[in-house]
Amino acid sequence: MTKFACSIPWTGFSNEPDGRAQPCCLFKGYIKDENNEPMYVQKYNAYEILNSKFMHNLRQEFREGKKPTGCSTCWTDETNGYDSKRLTYNKIHADYNIDYSKEPEEIQELQLIISNACNLKCRSCTPSHSSQWQQELRLTTGSTGYPMPYGQSADESSKLWNERFDWYKNLKRLEVVGGEPFYVKQWHTIFNELIDHGYSKKIDLTLTTNCTMFYQNLIEKLANNFNSVSIGLSIDGIGSVYEYIRHPGKWDVTYENIKKYYQFADVINLQFNITISWLNALQLPDLHNLIHNKFPKFKIWNNLVHYPTHLSIYAIPEKMKTDIDNLYANHNWYEYTDVVKSIISFMYSQSITIDEWELNLQKIYKVDQFRNEKITSSIPYMRKYL
Repeated sequence: MTKFACSIPWTGFSNEPDGRAQPCCLFKGYIKDENNEPMYVQKYNAYEILNSKFMHNLRQEFREGKKPTGCSTCWTDETNGYDSKRLTYNKIHADYNIDYSKEPEEIQELQLIISNACNLKCRSCTPSHSSQWQQELRLTTGSTGYPMPYGQSADESSKLWNERFDWYKNLKRLEVVGGEPFYVKQWHTIFNELIDHGYSKKIDLTLTTNCTMFYQNLIEKLANNFNSVSIGLSIDGIGSVYEYIRHPGKWDVTYENIKKYYQFADVINLQFNITISWLNALQLPDLHNLIHNKFPKFKIWNNLVHYPTHLSIYAIPEKMKTDIDNLYANHNWYEYTDVVKSIISFMYSQSITIDEWELNLQKIYKVDQFRNEKITSSIPYMRKYL
């Protein structure tokens, strides 16, 4: 394996909710057919996508030690000392016995979004991954902001859905992404099928949930039947900060569900997924303290917002950056110290002008107006910067 190689293109692929396939969810661009058109999981089966000329060429770039331009998010993360998805998955796939000199014959892993159905419309999300965002945009602009020419990825007419037993058989890892997976009935069907047909015993299951709902019987069934289960709880704040970012989620409900999940901390891998934007960056120490003191068995994934760009922590005035830097410097991050240093490095990696800051704020205020919210009421520490 060359220095810059990534294992993901040898194990499987990812997809967007509209069905366009990607080498992974962070890749800038889509897997194309020989007519240079996106390959949709509704129209192409999983093996056709994995063995496409596009994927062959991408794998060849890695063999030659190149850094594909579509992988720029990972290169940026690594430049700032942050553990990129590439590095993370190379560790995950260490025992997959990948022969990088050959083309893959089996689909060992899929990172799937089968629907963007969701009960939240989070500030750091987009209409691509939230049906609630699509509905809001339809009301405010007349457009969903995310055309879906072939419907959802796992609609009944989709090849992904109709030929799912073909990709079930060799899976070693299944990553479930949303929308909100527990809000999507097809995921409940898939989980039961994998269990009933005996495939689940060799599959490591990873899923991300917004923690607004809790199905105890299902969690127990997953824990007892999959090779391993990892669940990431997407929690971006506490109290009113959480409710502002993850509208219309309610902190009291979510917090009770966190406690219910924590009861399974000894049998499944539990993780807090914190999506860090400038909206919650100043509350990050408090969120880490909550986890450290109340839920110490949780791991933490400090996930940086790269898009939408107006929420990225580099897209703020220098005064706010200095305050974040000073706040973090005086906090005990325990095992996450190096990660936080890379977050600071990312924050300083780009700068914006005052005019650009004003444009970013206008995007915030526009959503505030429709939702009858006010950023300085929900996030009082923002009064200093607005």
